[in-house]
Amino acid sequence: MEVARAFVRNILDNNFKEAEQYLLKDEVNTQIFERFKKQYSEKDKAVLEKYKNADIIVHEKSYVTDSVFIFNYSNSYMMDNKTVLKLVRIDGKWLVDLKYTISGNL
Repeated sequence: MEVARAFVRNILDNNFKEAEQYLLKDEVNTQIFERFKKQYSEKDKAVLEKYKNADIIVHEKSYVTDSVFIFNYSNSYMMDNKTVLKLVRIDGKWLVDLKYTISGNL
């Protein structure tokens, strides 16, 4: 869960360089991440500041298997905007798989 929280906190703080270290590196995830980063950077500075000041609200967290973790959260600025992240453990390291967030498939 620490990886999920760190990834989300870095995104909220507009620190994509740090967030990227937690990303499962494959072509699709990289494309999703770059597209999201571009959209996020185009937001108004006042909105970005509200994200930066937002708290992470965890709605649900669960291990699907010993190598798949689901993290359902929102933030205190956009509480109705729930997001589900899938983390996978590869070579002992937990990484965020954004394909699940987009498709909703395990």
